[in-house]
Order: sequence, then structure tokens, then C-alpha cells
Amino acid sequence: MYKKITQTTTGEALASVCSRKLLEVPAGPHAGRLAAVIQTAAGELKLAWSDSPTTGWSSLLSIATDAAEKPFDCLIDESGHIHVAYTETSTNYLVTRKLTFSGGDWSVGSKVTIYNGAQSENPSLAIEPGGKLWIAWTRISGGDSFVNVKASTDSGATWGSGAADAGEALTSAVASAFAKVVVRPGDIDVVYTSAGTAISHRTIPIDGGSWATAFDVATGTGFDDHFDAVVADDGMLAIAFDDGQLKFREHDGNNWGAVVTLDSDGGQSPQVAFKGGVPVVFYLSETDSLDKLFMYTSRQSGSFSTPVALDGRAKPFDTVALYSTGYSSFADLTDKSAGSTAAEVYHPSSNVFVKDQGDQVYFGMDESFRFIRFDLSTAGVGGSVTYSYWNGSTWIAFTPADGTFALDQTDKELRLWGDYKSIPSDWQKKIIEGDLRFWIKVEVTGTFSTGAVGSQITAVSSLTAVSVRR
Repeated sequence: MYKKITQTTTGEALASVCSRKLLEVPAGPHAGRLAAVIQTAAGELKLAWSDSPTTGWSSLLSIATDAAEKPFDCLIDESGHIHVAYTETSTNYLVTRKLTFSGGDWSVGSKVTIYNGAQSENPSLAIEPGGKLWIAWTRISGGDSFVNVKASTDSGATWGSGAADAGEALTSAVASAFAKVVVRPGDIDVVYTSAGTAISHRTIPIDGGSWATAFDVATGTGFDDHFDAVVADDGMLAIAFDDGQLKFREHDGNNWGAVVTLDSDGGQSPQVAFKGGVPVVFYLSETDSLDKLFMYTSRQSGSFSTPVALDGRAKPFDTVALYSTGYSSFADLTDKSAGSTAAEVYHPSSNVFVKDQGDQVYFGMDESFRFIRFDLSTAGVGGSVTYSYWNGSTWIAFTPADGTFALDQTDKELRLWGDYKSIPSDWQKKIIEGDLRFWIKVEVTGTFSTGAVGSQITAVSSLTAVSVRR
């Protein structure tokens, strides 16, 4: 069930792909409460929360007004306190704020500077069972990038020996670097990419010692921030990464497994989660039409399954059929609607998508759905339409949640219903042109002076990033 939390005006609403944004209170009277940390606008980090069954979200709590439009990270500890690390707008220094949890409310603490010696970006936070905090980040000096790490033993009040302390550099100077720090039983692990040519791993014992020599998990070209590293309950370190192909590798504490290719077409925003001890990799897959499908693959059967869409109702339509009343004929536009070729979605007899009173378009899926995205090369002018669904005996007209779209704009993301729970319970399948589907019918009730022509019409939303709770 989809629920809109807030509108955002920044491209970094979900920050880097391997950082956390959706957290869960682990224990106490509010156990299971979800908290989402979002960048809502330039400078602004805010928090919203929701209790099970997550049918609504709280009003927004302001965390910071000085956050650069760059990746941030956050974590929640056993007491429900949230730590947020981000790059400060005016200085590009690395800073943090602690949100103290008490009586069901979070209160925002004072800003603490983690490092003020150079531009710092891409923070990644982790916490030991005893409460010691770790952070890995990209330190930029003289145009070069370094992966640095640092720790706090007082719940984030101070880091290392103070703000001037750069911590420890795990890499030499490289053109680019992105890192994630995780905690395993007995060890602190940092997984990072460097110069786009490798994804590497270094570790240090929790009880003290030195960082181990770097191990290259994989080498090649094209490595950037599209990777994730997660520790399973049994201590297994799992890494998913993209170097043109989406791949997976794991370490059991003693040995590295083989590199496994999950999707030869690659995958953006890969994230690993363990469900019942089974690794599941979620990611965005870019289609030929440049849509991004939210996909997943799991190792439930011993090897990773063929990737499939996480939401079978947020994909190209199973059928798109046009009916021209002037030519008394149907046309199948399923394939062309799923593509992105300009001005290709039209009835071959009328040369328009719809225009005349009585013209109809049917959008069909094997499952009931709630969303249509229109990309029209020519918007309709002067006409009107109705939307309806089949209840088993007749077509029921309705007004979409976002209002009736009369095909009079070239781009429109239209919510038919606010969420899946709001879909009419009496919506039933019907056979149209030999296909048994759940259909939405859009029918022209007032003739257009200019008929619409489409380039792409799909149920795939305009995803650019996703975040999975882990």
C-alpha cells in the first residue's frame, strides 16, 4: 500500500543508495514504529513516523536547516535514539545530530561537528552492540578523495579527539571514493569503491588492533556509489554492487564466495536485506524505454532467482487497446505504449490516440492497479473524457484521486486511487479483445478539436531512487 509522506523539491531526498532512511524502533512500548528521514528541500532534513499498520504518517519534525543537497545517513540504536550525519551547507564539514527518543517523541539535539578539516561527503554510520559509533566518509582534499573512518564512544557527543581529528585514512588519494561501514561479530568492516576501478574491503577487530590490508572484492571499471553491504544475523557479510552488471558476493568471516551475476543489464540503488536468513537484493532496473522498474531477486532456493518486479502492478500495462468509433475498430497499442518512441501511440486508422466522442482506450492488467503515467507528444485540446472500471455487470464511472485528466497536458502522473487499499472492492475482470484483465476505460464524452497522440503510457512511476528498511 502506497502512502505519500511529503513532497520534496530536492534531488537528494533519499540521499546515497547504501545509506539508511527508513528506521524501526527496536524495543519498548513503541517497538515496530517506523521513522523516515527525508531531505525535503535544500538545507532541510525532516523526520516522519508511523505506527503499524502504517496507514498514515505523523507531521514532519525538522532535524536540520543547514544540510547540503548531498548524501546523508542515519541509524537508530536499541533505545530508539536516532543519529543523523550530513554535510553542512556553508562549510561542507561533516556534522551530526542526535534525536533523543523519550515517551514516544523524538527531540533534536545540538549539532556536533565530526570533522572540520576538509570537504566531507557520503557519510556512513554504524553502531557496535555496546553503543560505540563509527562513521566512514569521503574526505576531499586538493581535488583528491580519501575514505576516512572515525569513532565516538559517548553517543556522538565527540568524535575521535575532536573536530580537527581526521580519523584514519583507509585509502590513498583517488579520483573518487564511496564507503559503507558495518559491524560484524568481533569486527568493524568498511566496504568502499575507489577511482571507479575496484570495490574493496578492510576490517579491524572491535577489541583493538590495526586495519587489515585491503582486499579487492571485485575489480573492473564503472564502480561508484551503487553498492550495498549488509551483515546477516549469523555474521555473513553480503555485498551487492553494480559495474555495468549487478553482482553479489559474500564473506562468512573466513572465506569469500564467488562473484555471482544477478542481472547482466545492471541495477541501480542495489540494497541487500535478509528475510529469514535468505539474502534478497532489491534494485532499480532501467528498461529500454528508460523507465526504472523496482526489481528483486532472492536466494530462497539455494541460488538467486530470476529477477522480477517487486510490485506486479507498477509495470508496463499487460494490454493497451484503442477503439476508434469512426472506424469501428480496435487497435493493440501494448508494445508501443510501453516504449518511448515519440508520437507512436495512436490508432492506425484515425492517426490519433483518441479524439471523437465515443473513442475509447482500455488499460489492462492481470492485477488491479492504481496509477497511470501519460507521456503525450500532442496534448488534446477542447475535449472531455470519463474514467470507469467494470464491476461485473456494468462500467462504473469515477473521478481519479488526482482528478479527471482530460489528456490536455503532455505529461501527467495520475493516481486513480490514493493507495491500494482504496481500490474499489467490486472491480472485476472483463474480456476485451480476447484478454481477461482488470480494465480502466477512458472514453471521450466531448469531441476534441485536436486529438491527443502518445509517446508512452505506462503504470511505471518516475522512480529515481528507492530505500529498503534493513
